[in-house]
Amino acid sequence: MQIFMYKSMKKIFTIALAATICAAAVLTTSCNGKNNPEVPTQNEIQTKIIGKWKKTVTDGVEVLTNQRAIRTYQTDGKVFFSQSAHKTYGWVWENHLEGTYAVEGNTLYETIPTVSFKSQINSINDKVIDKLVQTRTNTETGDILNLNQPHKYVKVNVDYSKDIIGLWEGVEMTGDETYGNAEARIEYKADGTYAYYHKVNGEWEELLQDIEEWNVDGNWLATRWSNEDSEEVNYEWWDIESVTAETMKWSALREKEDGSRFNTTFTWKKIK
Repeated sequence: MQIFMYKSMKKIFTIALAATICAAAVLTTSCNGKNNPEVPTQNEIQTKIIGKWKKTVTDGVEVLTNQRAIRTYQTDGKVFFSQSAHKTYGWVWENHLEGTYAVEGNTLYETIPTVSFKSQINSINDKVIDKLVQTRTNTETGDILNLNQPHKYVKVNVDYSKDIIGLWEGVEMTGDETYGNAEARIEYKADGTYAYYHKVNGEWEELLQDIEEWNVDGNWLATRWSNEDSEEVNYEWWDIESVTAETMKWSALREKEDGSRFNTTFTWKKIK
């Protein structure tokens, strides 16, 4: 009996000691032997940041398609920036704006025309960047806005800016319709303009408009237009899911005026 009690107490002591060691190691090493994520080094950030990244999450909430942003980092310290925004936040049409960036430790400094950002890179790999945007500075006025806002960016490994060029006919739209319906044709031109066609008495007819512009950065499409009889400019944004020689597919996360969200898709077939 004494031997049994001794062995039992020894076993309990061993388990308790192991638990204590494990708890003490949480900050550096997990109990399964894997290291916890560490703050990336300057060299890691400079190496892995090269490429095209799309903002998908802000403050833990998925970003609406019409509030996406694309950043493209080059090895020469240049960054190119594309963004549009919903009218609630002010209409924005920025197409491959050129800026500069620098990395010091795990801090990322970016200057894009009249705005500069200071961000902390918490983690980065070949697919995702998690960063905390700390400040936004107006370089003309010197005004500093403290954000402390977490963002998630995902790597974009495709560029559909040339694949989209040509004449496409709508096949199907799912979800709530944004503008019109799937019965449309759009011809995307290499100069960044497009022509829109709708059916009149069963025949395709071009709808002439004052502004007809498009921009693709990676897999993100921004379009804007204005009608001849209106000064209002309309905007629409999509994520391009795929483009083949015959078919193009889009998707979008949108928000209604009551704040509810919905997903919609659009499928096109290539005419020429």
